[in-house]
Amino acid sequence: MSQIRHFFTSAVKRNVNTSTSSASSISQAFRARFENKRFIRSQLLDANQLLKLAATLQRNVPNVKNAAKSSTDSGMNIASCPANGTPVPPGHHLVYFTPESPEFELGLDGSDKSFNPESPFTRRMWAGGRITWAEDGNLLRIGQTVIETTELKSVEPKVGKVGGEMIVVGVKKTFTNDQGHALTDER
Repeated sequence: MSQIRHFFTSAVKRNVNTSTSSASSISQAFRARFENKRFIRSQLLDANQLLKLAATLQRNVPNVKNAAKSSTDSGMNIASCPANGTPVPPGHHLVYFTPESPEFELGLDGSDKSFNPESPFTRRMWAGGRITWAEDGNLLRIGQTVIETTELKSVEPKVGKVGGEMIVVGVKKTFTNDQGHALTDER
């Protein structure tokens, strides 16, 4: 089983002195709202998104030989697009399934607020995570329609080292394609 470990798990924190509700009570309400629910989205994994991420990261996309820029508005030469069936590089699945909310519904950090606890626990930080690929070698590939299933894994009230309360939220995202399970991303 192949894994990439990164340090991304959403956690939300606040100062104890500004609270009217405890981390424990807000955690319980949050758990009740999301427990046993799954959020399912479908997306075609297109080469354009992968090329945009590669350009942002200044990296090459596998199986692309002439990734020269053109004078088009998109900045990418269509001949530089990876062919359907090209594996999506490890971790690059993050460029797909972006938030569907209008900007005014996003958090202050630009994140999707769908798995954020109620105020005053609205600041986010990342604390840990793990990506696990299917043991059978099933990879996400350009041209596939992929299903992302998101579910709440855990909600824990905690007290930080400096005394502030926080709520640590764990989310599990499972990605499947026409071959079955491809990867799990836990944050």
